[in-house]
Amino acid sequence: MKSKSTRSYRQIWESHYGPIPKDKDGRSYEIHHIDGNHNNCDITNLKLVTIQEHYDIHYDQHDWGACLLISERAKIPPEERSRLAKELQVERIRNGIHPFSKREDGTSQSSDMVEKGNHPFLGSEKAIERNNKRLLEGTHNWQKDENGESDSSKRVAEGTHHFVTKNPVHTTISDGRHASQIRMCCVVCREETSKNLFGRQHNKCHDNKNLLT
Repeated sequence: MKSKSTRSYRQIWESHYGPIPKDKDGRSYEIHHIDGNHNNCDITNLKLVTIQEHYDIHYDQHDWGACLLISERAKIPPEERSRLAKELQVERIRNGIHPFSKREDGTSQSSDMVEKGNHPFLGSEKAIERNNKRLLEGTHNWQKDENGESDSSKRVAEGTHHFVTKNPVHTTISDGRHASQIRMCCVVCREETSKNLFGRQHNKCHDNKNLLT
């Protein structure tokens, strides 16, 4: 038998109370960590709730990150999920933990990742090599000029940046069909994450046949 430290909180709850029930729509009930600490899987810290109850608990706590994770399962409309995502980013900026937030020395988490070559936007080895070359030449679109502006910020101000113009990606987001909005669950460890991150977090330890959407 697995030790308590290696068992998921769902397994721990089931070992005490039996199989986790489903609601009238066939959706599994969820396990809420009462103190908010997911590492604290003591049975006294686990509470069985419906998906909507789970969403409401975190909404009342203004825990927008948790709300986003639950929103797909709770069938929250795309417009509301978009608002939650905005609230989350505003809160992260306010707390200085957004990857774009600047430190006193002018650096940021994003610039650290770019310098180390492990920023997700850099892509493949060839892309990393190409972007590093642009950084050295001072031609990368993220780099600032003497006025403190970058090519990207200028394009945003002009309304021509692909982040602010209507394109298939934004249409997909507004429809709730973007990979970052689709939740996937591993039937082995019961951990959930977005579709675009699932493979990175689970394919190394579980076969693709163990995926549930």
